[in-house]
Amino acid sequence: MNSLGSFRIMWNSLRFTNSLRSHRNFSLSTLSKDSKPISNNPVSAGEPSKTNPEHTIGGFKHKVSNFDKWILVTTKKYPSKDQVPKYVADDVLQNAMSQVRIRVANVLIVLSLICIICTVLSSRQLKQEYVDSMEHTRTDYRKQITEEFRQKMTEESAHKP
Repeated sequence: MNSLGSFRIMWNSLRFTNSLRSHRNFSLSTLSKDSKPISNNPVSAGEPSKTNPEHTIGGFKHKVSNFDKWILVTTKKYPSKDQVPKYVADDVLQNAMSQVRIRVANVLIVLSLICIICTVLSSRQLKQEYVDSMEHTRTDYRKQITEEFRQKMTEESAHKP
């Protein structure tokens, strides 16, 4: 079978699956499982909502876990864990998670660079030690060969009448 035929078979199998869906699809994540829709009824400035005390307009809300609270406090969306409400808007939580993800990536980059520098410096030191030991071995071998040659020459000169 030629490559065009195999490509068509592969394309047809992929066309009807969900494998071509975007990577940031939150429909299957825990974020959407713990989310609940929010009504779009506007709340007047002084009155709290009677149906939903943590009311915000539009979107979905996410039930906050202890880890989510830590993320929200770390990104300074809320001053302390006690002040984080039970439900938070999904976009606020996703924004905070993205900020934490970026910070962790930056820390890992810095740690990787530190490890690379330490590896290079230690390998240079080991290389220098190896070169020094090789020079020492080479000079010892030369001294040994020279000494054997001198002994052989003195023995030959002693045996000549």
